[in-house]
Amino acid sequence: MGLIFLTLAAYMVLATKLQPLSQPREMPVSRVDVTPHPRQYLLGGIVIAITVALYVVFW
Repeated sequence: MGLIFLTLAAYMVLATKLQPLSQPREMPVSRVDVTPHPRQYLLGGIVIAITVALYVVFW
């Protein structure tokens, strides 16, 4: 797997050196709101507590 990664990385470097872009490509800016939900930590804690309780009951 590491050999394939190194081969692909070498190919990308070689392709960039032989045919560089005429101008740098701009990455698109996403306008999606990614602020976390206010209760995400509470709900995550509840899920973890239920998982622990199930382990305790069925172990």
